[in-house]
Amino acid sequence: MLRKITQGAVIGGLVVLLDSVMMVQLSPPVFGRWTPVTVAAGQTLWSLGESHCPTANPNDVVDAIEQHDHINGMNLQPGSVVEVPTEWASPWSRLTSL
Repeated sequence: MLRKITQGAVIGGLVVLLDSVMMVQLSPPVFGRWTPVTVAAGQTLWSLGESHCPTANPNDVVDAIEQHDHINGMNLQPGSVVEVPTEWASPWSRLTSL
């Protein structure tokens, strides 16, 4: 009887742990320290993201810029000023800093 309870507790704990890991994995990164940038001819949100936040996933940076600046990257015009992140924290780093 005690063995069945222990096995159930272990399985339950593993399910909770797996669920927590999946939530962290699916959480978007948090970007910080935004800086204004004037868009030059030929620049894209992708290139801005790569140059200002090079260690982050460019897809995540583009999404963050579009949301932060309320723009669509397809309509980016030279001379426009957009705020671009220069720092980011992955979900894993946020979890380990608790």
